[in-house]
Amino acid sequence: MTQDPPDTRAALLQAAGELFAEFGYDGASTRAIARRANTNMASIAYHFGGKEPLYLEALQRVLESQCTWGQMLEAARALTESGTPVADALESTLRQRLEEILSGRHPVWETQLLLRALLEPSPAARALLRDVFEPQMGQIIAVARAWNPALTEDEAKRWGNALFGQEVVYALARNVILDVERWDAYPATYLDDVARYSARLMAGALWPERFD
Repeated sequence: MTQDPPDTRAALLQAAGELFAEFGYDGASTRAIARRANTNMASIAYHFGGKEPLYLEALQRVLESQCTWGQMLEAARALTESGTPVADALESTLRQRLEEILSGRHPVWETQLLLRALLEPSPAARALLRDVFEPQMGQIIAVARAWNPALTEDEAKRWGNALFGQEVVYALARNVILDVERWDAYPATYLDDVARYSARLMAGALWPERFD
């Protein structure tokens, strides 16, 4: 076939990401993806080998840009090693993270695609998510146990899951929260408050024996 323009591959990834985010894997047809990318269906096979590889690459790119919890917790640990209290280090980390995913810096479809993949994972997406999240969770567990060596690995893992949940709820409930508050977007002061409250909650949860 005739060589595609160099931007065709990028256009397909963009179109696929948007449509997979809106309609899910089954609901987004290759015909619709090609139409939105202003190309033909043969280009999908040429560049990606089919619909599933295209979906996985679009999801992979979102995961690489948005799933950085392990690295961010490592940065928070570095702050505590220089004398910053755990709660303050977590607040700084959470605030950066919330700004990254909720302030509009990333296209909305990227967050939607990730959430849809978490809620409705295909077998291939499940394997990809596991490959990304397992090492991330390993880093989170290591940081939690560095802060409180008395934590078991299971306790540190549950703590990590709860930390991740602090982010997911504000992404999943974004439209409802904005409607209730009559906002067009999350204000910076609101994200400040979320980071502060969540950090203190999660810092306290690092020492579960205090609640016994």
